[in-house]
Amino acid sequence: MATFDTTVPTTELEAVNTMLVAVGQAPLPSTTDLSTIPDADVVMALDILGKAAREVLSEGWKFNTRYGYEVPPSGQVLWIPPVVSSGVSSVFLNVFKKPPEFLAWNLTVCPENGDLDMVEGMSKQYREGGQSVMVLWDRTRNRDGADASRHETIFIDGIVAVQFEEMPESVRRYISTKAAREFAAKVVGSPDTVSYTIQDEMAALRLLKREQGNQTKPNFLTNSVSAWGWFGGRPYHASGAQRRVYRGGGG
Repeated sequence: MATFDTTVPTTELEAVNTMLVAVGQAPLPSTTDLSTIPDADVVMALDILGKAAREVLSEGWKFNTRYGYEVPPSGQVLWIPPVVSSGVSSVFLNVFKKPPEFLAWNLTVCPENGDLDMVEGMSKQYREGGQSVMVLWDRTRNRDGADASRHETIFIDGIVAVQFEEMPESVRRYISTKAAREFAAKVVGSPDTVSYTIQDEMAALRLLKREQGNQTKPNFLTNSVSAWGWFGGRPYHASGAQRRVYRGGGG
């Protein structure tokens, strides 16, 4: 009878043990609760593992890339133009917030979004609990949201964060070996140890790229609202001068 179960993907505990073994330390028992371990090396390992996971996730892979993700409004405000001119009147705006799980995003190129050009920024009118909050700011019209009569919802493409034990096995393996190399470099600093873990890391990365490499690359034929319709309404990322990717509120 087998003493281990190969059908169970790598756990967070196994990832930490990979890091400990890389520096010559004994692995933790399978019953260990990582949240209760005060050992400095284990705390450091968890910190490095978390940073490695965020770095890998931010690259964007098949399993954590979303296209045409629908974002419903979080609220509504009445917007009055600061300068009243002919043909411009007050309108109700639907206010949208970036879903918290998104690490990076851009507006989907689709008819529903129209000519919206949005970044994440602090609201000027919209309040939650009496406080300004981060919203998807219309930087072309300088207002907190989108015309409610035209945009009942918006659509975004982006990269989402995923908990370690919800990731595919190839991703867990790569993060574990990447974190092990970084941990070994900090704790031991031995060229031989680091060189060995680099070989493991490169092998894991090759597997990850084969399984989860994101091959959806738009070109000038597919990068337009018209093409979006021709290809059955599947949203495509903008590219080149039209590309609008926002990380942490940047434009």
